[in-house]
Amino acid sequence: MMMSRIPSGSDYNPINTNPLGYFPYPKLQVVTAKTTGQQIVKYTGSQPVVDRFQYRPEALYANGNNQTVEAYLQQGANALYQQGSGNTSQIASFNAKTALQTGTSNKNSLEIHENLNTLKQEGKSGVNQANVLGNLGNGMQEGSNTDNYLEVGGTLGSLTMGGTNTINSLTHYGTNTDLLLQYGTNLQNNIMHFGGEKPSSINQFVSSTTDSSNQSVFQNIEEALLEGTGNQHRLSSWGHVNKIALKGDDNNFNISSDEGIGQLGATGNNQTANISNMGNTTAPSEAYLNGEQSVWRYQGDGQQRLFVGGKNNKVTLVTSSLTPKTGFNQNDKLILAGNGNQIVADTGVGNDVVQIKISRGFKAELDGGAGNNTLQLEAGNWRSRLLEDGSTLYTRLDDVNPSGSPLQTVRARNFGRAQFIDAPPMQPPSSSPPSSPQPINNDYN
Repeated sequence: MMMSRIPSGSDYNPINTNPLGYFPYPKLQVVTAKTTGQQIVKYTGSQPVVDRFQYRPEALYANGNNQTVEAYLQQGANALYQQGSGNTSQIASFNAKTALQTGTSNKNSLEIHENLNTLKQEGKSGVNQANVLGNLGNGMQEGSNTDNYLEVGGTLGSLTMGGTNTINSLTHYGTNTDLLLQYGTNLQNNIMHFGGEKPSSINQFVSSTTDSSNQSVFQNIEEALLEGTGNQHRLSSWGHVNKIALKGDDNNFNISSDEGIGQLGATGNNQTANISNMGNTTAPSEAYLNGEQSVWRYQGDGQQRLFVGGKNNKVTLVTSSLTPKTGFNQNDKLILAGNGNQIVADTGVGNDVVQIKISRGFKAELDGGAGNNTLQLEAGNWRSRLLEDGSTLYTRLDDVNPSGSPLQTVRARNFGRAQFIDAPPMQPPSSSPPSSPQPINNDYN
């Protein structure tokens, strides 16, 4: 179960990610700057400290107990450590090679004016906040009952978001991130990726958590994998998503892309997904919806190539808009299969092809919408009946027991006369239609 202190769904506003505020530089203007001193600076007491450094120490340790520390390193430092217990530690530095925010019940604030190589945020029952105005090489967010907040203004090499009962948040204003990895239990992971004037991209995004709420907003995503158990995965892109896979068990997915999804694969047990794939104009989108005892809801725009398989799934497909759009090829190809699957599909505008593969316990309701649409039924003992509402009901009977319950039922509208085709080997959707389709020979009997 998710912890009660973490709000679920849309209750969380990822823009408000500065619980400690920003470092109060003006307070340091009255502090006499240190021009020389030790290379290892340690604050280990309990008395308040306010320091300003004009030389570059090797390392600074804020490691006291119930201590307030304000330190500004004008020349930077190699290593910055915020540790101890019950501290309020605010450190600003020109740059650094490594930084650690940890401890018990600490409030750690760190601001880097240029670049930082490595950052680790962890601890117990604390709040860690870091703002890197330049580039961050790699970072890690962990801890137990800890809130970790990170802002990066430049490029981000990699970030790992983990821990237990922890909130991890990233706000990224740069144009490129190599890798984002999420793991852990009872987390709330939040990502806002704004980019800048240039298009921004996430190269790889992997979220594999347990009983967590993972929310992310990107521009462009090259590859994404969302999996784990018992999670709420929410991912939206106002650009494109090249490839994305949905896996695991007992997850809830909410996926949207404003400029199209290239390839999508979905599988797993007892999954629920709402997928919005809009705006693809250059190439057909491909989606493969499998799994078992899962609910898939897919809405697309532009040209779609969809394959539905798996077992005992409930699938809703809307593959095109109801009205033509300039610049969109809306000719779709659907291959529908799977024992026990229940499918509702509306192919909207376009000259669409829907192929029904042989299976058992399969039910489908199809609306071809506007266009010259084709329904293809794989070889079997099919019967058809014209209904009063103008749709046609196709039933496939058992060859051995034709008087028994139908093995498959398909109710179709706006497809005209169905075609009866040989059953080819199982394969993903293709833009090439099956060879030599023949009209079904038992219509309206």
